[in-house]
Amino acid sequence: MKAKRMKEGNFNEGVSNRRTSKKKNNKKWKKILLIVIVVIIAIIAISAICINSQINKVNYVELNKDEIKVTDGVAEQLDGYRTIAIMGVDGTVNEMEPERGTDFIVLATINEQNRKVALTTIYRDTYLQITGQDLNKVSDAYAEGKETLALSTLNENLDLNIKEFVTLNVGAMENIVDAVGGIELNITEEELQSINGYINEVARENGKTATYVEKEGNQKLNGMQALAYGRIKFIGNGNYKKAERMVTVLMSVIKQAKKSNIFQINGLADVLLPKLYTNVNRDEIFDLMKKISDYEILNNVGWPYKVKGATVDGVWYLAPTTLESAVKELHEKVYGQTNYEPSNKVKEISSKVIEKTGYAE
Repeated sequence: MKAKRMKEGNFNEGVSNRRTSKKKNNKKWKKILLIVIVVIIAIIAISAICINSQINKVNYVELNKDEIKVTDGVAEQLDGYRTIAIMGVDGTVNEMEPERGTDFIVLATINEQNRKVALTTIYRDTYLQITGQDLNKVSDAYAEGKETLALSTLNENLDLNIKEFVTLNVGAMENIVDAVGGIELNITEEELQSINGYINEVARENGKTATYVEKEGNQKLNGMQALAYGRIKFIGNGNYKKAERMVTVLMSVIKQAKKSNIFQINGLADVLLPKLYTNVNRDEIFDLMKKISDYEILNNVGWPYKVKGATVDGVWYLAPTTLESAVKELHEKVYGQTNYEPSNKVKEISSKVIEKTGYAE
């Protein structure tokens, strides 16, 4: 009986020890879990502080939206969509040169229901009517009246309701590309024959030693080389292709940034954000940044979809063939408006372009 009691005692003591051990383990796991939660909260807090401080580096531009022209009846038809004009203005690393007009124009159209973002590059040499002026290259609108005139011109020629913009100093692209560690680009044989001349130009502007591209094909380019690539004019339809190249550089930066860690992104923000000018307020930028992972960014498409080169009064332009049909197709593809009927304003401008160029189709 004594032996039996001892065994029972040992058993009970073992159970008690296991229970005590289990309680201790539970306490340890609770402590570990608490530490993990605290660390996660700290990371989120630090990230939020970093993002907030970085957003403050963006140059906010006060713009009177009432001065931006929008054709009557257009805004109501675009309900549920938000379009932001992204414009690149050439210049040096530190200063833009607005008198040269826009180097590229990209319309980022957000479908607020399905979170899809359509990117549309407006070719800088497109022959359109500058608001309140004559027909000219759409890129000249910025040179004549900066963002207000540029947005008004896009609205009246394309039946849009754009009130927001982001302007980027393209000259700073060199530093931006370097901040993400370079980008992958495919250099054709023809481009290789021209790019090093532009590299010399970029190096001279910024007082640096030129680093040349020595081969064609897919390869990583540094900032100097990427900016030079975006400036190539005389390979593949001149400025028509130039705008496309610069947008390719910009999209490659975004692609590379997605692979970067928070410290690299922070470094990119240090370089990029002070070179941005926008009328999108700080809270809206912060809101867009929080939602960015939810957005599906669609392939970039060039507009007008059909063009012909035209020389008017000794100046070369890209004539949409026709503006009316190009606007109709834009609204069907980007805004989902089947059987869209362009406004009388667009039809009027379209007729002027046909009259000047002779291209009715």
